[in-house]
Parts: sequence; C-alpha cells; structure tokens
Amino acid sequence: EDQSTFQFFLANSNIRSMPDSSFKTLKTVFKEFQKRNDTKFLSFIHTSLGAYYRITGNFKESIENYHKAISLAEKQFGQSDQYKLNQFVASQYNSIAIVNFEMSDYELSTQNALKALKISNQYNLHYIELASNIILGNIQMHFKQLDLAEKSFFSAKNLATKINDQYRLGVALSNLGIINLLRVQNS
Repeated sequence: EDQSTFQFFLANSNIRSMPDSSFKTLKTVFKEFQKRNDTKFLSFIHTSLGAYYRITGNFKESIENYHKAISLAEKQFGQSDQYKLNQFVASQYNSIAIVNFEMSDYELSTQNALKALKISNQYNLHYIELASNIILGNIQMHFKQLDLAEKSFFSAKNLATKINDQYRLGVALSNLGIINLLRVQNS
C-alpha cells in the first residue's frame, strides 16, 4: 500500500517534467487503488490524469477526468466533510476553467471559475478564491475588459498578501502593471 502511495506522489510531482512516465505510473497505481476501492486516492489520480491530459493537449479527456475526480470525492466525503468536499470540488472547477480557457471557450471558463469562486467564498477557501480571481482576470484581459480585470487582479493581490502567497502576488501585480501600460497606450 505504501509503495503505491509513494509512486502516486512521485508521478504527480513529476507530471510536468516527465508527463509520459508519470502517466504510465498513474495508470499502474490507478489499478492498485481500484482493487482496494480507495475512492480518495482514485479521485486524486483522476485529478493528476486531468493535468496530464491538459499538458498533452487532450482537453476532452482532461475535463472528463476532473469530473470523475469530483464524482469520486462526492462518494468519499459525501455529507461527512463538506469543507474538504467543497475545497476539492472548487479546485477541480478552477482546473476545468483553465482547460476551457486553453480551448478558447471563454464562456465555459468564466462559468467554471465563477462556480469555484462561489464555493470558495461560501467555505472561506482563500487559495482557491485567489486562483479563481486570477483566472477571471485573465479572461477579462483577453477581452480587453480592463476595469473588470483590474478588479479581479486587485482582489487577487489583496488575497495573496493576506495569505502570504508571494508567487500569486507577483502574478497579480504584473497583470496590474500590464493593465496600466495598456491604459497609457490607449490614451
């Protein structure tokens, strides 16, 4: 059991740098966790598979795996731990929103980011709220909706400062800088 868990975490951490070998490992440990009917790890594996398929450009499979992860998390946590369930579900919606964005389906991307944002606000999930605001800001930037994007990135900046997320603080600040440059160019 510990070996499969270790292999999962190793494959998951290497998914970007070694996607194909990580995929093979994930498929192997998937079978092991399936035999055990371990819905918790199966949901984690589907999340990793969703990331793999996103990285390799198979967006349909990516979204399907994120949805499978949600279904398994609902079985795992059900009514027993609404906080963990909603934390997981909101995170998956953000992942789906990113895939939708990469597919240029900005309407679906917005819908999924807003679902994640609603859940994160309801359950006080600052990290997920932060990610949702950045996703929405990127969509708004794509459509040159600078006032809305500025609002999203200011929210992200404030949240990143509050929870001390230096990386996302940099993302928010750089986008706010880009907005200011675009305004100067347009004036």
